[in-house]
Amino acid sequence: MSGHFAQICGQRPTILEALVLFTAESTVCGSARTMTMLMAERSIQGVGDGGIQSLANIITADLVPLSQRGLFTAIIGMTFSVCAIIGPFIAGALTQDATWHWLFYMNLPLYGVSMVLVLLFLQLRTPTENFWTKLSRMDWIGNALIIGST
Repeated sequence: MSGHFAQICGQRPTILEALVLFTAESTVCGSARTMTMLMAERSIQGVGDGGIQSLANIITADLVPLSQRGLFTAIIGMTFSVCAIIGPFIAGALTQDATWHWLFYMNLPLYGVSMVLVLLFLQLRTPTENFWTKLSRMDWIGNALIIGST
């Protein structure tokens, strides 16, 4: 779904939306008072994270020449893998001296910097069509079937 949004709305606005969604949901998760609220907000945060991960690869495919694309894709994959491996250890160390709420709050400055970098340096073409025209081109039924089946 994020790939289709990037195609019809532009990659820069779509990755910014994913960053904003992830950051906003990090704030809400950090302030969650019940496990039900935390699980619901983590689900929405996952939508933002999925958008960030897929758009990183889409933008790399558009910006990097084919001869170097494998290297850059490997760097992105390695970064996500290393973070997935060391993240639980860092989280465990942090929660020994603080509450789990801070694990979500520590995302805020990192994603704030990411948003500023995207705004300053990611200059890609954005389609100029009307917003409603763009939304009408979205395959809503297909996306609902994929999301539901997942």
